[in-house]
Amino acid sequence: MMRLWKHLPAAHLFDNLDSKFQIPMSLLRSYHIETERVILRCYAPADAPAMSETILRNHEHLFPFMPWAVKDQHTIAFCTDLIRTFVGNYHLGIDYPMAVLDARDGRYIGGTGLHTRVGKGAYEIGYWIDERYGRQGFTTHVAAALTKVAFEYEAIHRMNIHMQVPNDVSQRIAERLGYKRDALLRGMYPLQDGKFGDIYYYTMLRADYAATDLGAMPMRIFGFDGTELAPSPRQ
Repeated sequence: MMRLWKHLPAAHLFDNLDSKFQIPMSLLRSYHIETERVILRCYAPADAPAMSETILRNHEHLFPFMPWAVKDQHTIAFCTDLIRTFVGNYHLGIDYPMAVLDARDGRYIGGTGLHTRVGKGAYEIGYWIDERYGRQGFTTHVAAALTKVAFEYEAIHRMNIHMQVPNDVSQRIAERLGYKRDALLRGMYPLQDGKFGDIYYYTMLRADYAATDLGAMPMRIFGFDGTELAPSPRQ
């Protein structure tokens, strides 16, 4: 059953629940997000060479916290297939991976996304940034932008950020943005050699978001057809 659910659009994962528990959730409206510092958008086939070069070069930087960054795995061919999956999932509402581009020159500098694996009416933010762009505030800026997008343009009720317990940088990012640590989940994250690591579970609710200044971040957001979007009328 769990294997089947992984391939169903997020909007239908909980259709078997009683209707009184239903939280409306539709396909993501946002396909292209522009801020002063970054462009966040649905992946495109042309991203494969830059994605490959960046991940291969960042293996030692990424692998301790992101076991998917297997050494020498992300060839251009591999990234092309991966992007094909990313784009298909995005269109079908299964998951929403995004490329991160430097707004100054359009250079690919990492990956992020709004992930549907935390239940209906909520998204989890995932992110990684090229080490060359580290300690410049890019990761915090990306997480802040997606938090605003989710609450103001996608009308969700909760946002999540998870990280391995040793990842102090991600903990500081979540706390700086106003996320609250809800739990320590032991043995939840698969590591190397069949081992499992602990993760911290941070969340932000709509009331928490209202108490931040994230809504003041300037941005432009465009939908699937290129039309610029206004904040969700459900606000």
